[in-house]
Amino acid sequence: MRSFLAAAFASVIISLVSGHYTFPNLIVNGTATGEWEYVRMTANHIDQGPLTDVTSDGVRCFEDPSAVPGDAGIATVTAGSEVGFKASNTMGHPGYFSAYMSKADAADSADAGKGATWFKIWEWSPTYSDGITEFTFTIPASVPNGQYLLRGEQIALHAASEEGGAQLYIACAQISVEGGGSGSPSPTVSFPGAYSPTDPGIKLNIYALPSDFSGYEAPMAILLAFMLTFYALALWDRYLVLKLRESEKLDLRMRYTRLASLPSPPNYGSMDTYKRTSSYLKVPPNDRAFFGERPPTAQPNQHAPCLVIPVPPIKIPSA
Repeated sequence: MRSFLAAAFASVIISLVSGHYTFPNLIVNGTATGEWEYVRMTANHIDQGPLTDVTSDGVRCFEDPSAVPGDAGIATVTAGSEVGFKASNTMGHPGYFSAYMSKADAADSADAGKGATWFKIWEWSPTYSDGITEFTFTIPASVPNGQYLLRGEQIALHAASEEGGAQLYIACAQISVEGGGSGSPSPTVSFPGAYSPTDPGIKLNIYALPSDFSGYEAPMAILLAFMLTFYALALWDRYLVLKLRESEKLDLRMRYTRLASLPSPPNYGSMDTYKRTSSYLKVPPNDRAFFGERPPTAQPNQHAPCLVIPVPPIKIPSA
């Protein structure tokens, strides 16, 4: 009789967790670490059920209220390396994946992750998850060194046609980034706060979309941390040039230098250094008439050459 009850109980547990899962393992460079070794234990670590209230505090890391952040260690990872999460069970629901980071003074503190500190570093458009047991992505090379919470999430959408039907599977790993850059993550959001129950990426009939789920609107568009690009800086340069007064232009004793072509966009880390230490403003060809200078002719297979005006170093506002 006792063995029959035990078997029946096991059968009930198996049926409860079938199709449900947790993300207890952090993956670092292709190797899964131990269960809950670096991942904060989640409230669903026994029943493996999802979170459905996107306005609750649980949407941050879905932590077990009886657990202590210090119970998990802090994994050392290198900026630009591959990380991810391994599921406790095969993921069988079509859903959207994403990853966020939040910088913290101490990743294992209770205050880590609070406030508008989260920035998205990766997303994976909805996919049929049959057979998927893990998801991986890259820590941006421009992320500054320091400690972070790394938040992995899948939003299962098979029942999302009703409000509260989307199922969120969430985990937060505690990491320390080394070998990083000088990027400034932007924009940032808070959890809760980033999602609304009626967001088109939260409440929808996923099966009304084409078979490849094209047209899906993520609950937040991909937040390209370190969005400041070389071309945005070029626009800022143009603005500064046009703002120079005529007397200031004369005082600069303008000396034009012809460039063969536009430089290639550098990565964020070197770009920041480039702009803050450069003593030149580049003038696009269309603006040269402003200075009474005829633009030189571009060589075959080259971009239109730029003119360079020597000016004192200027401070470029951060993005």
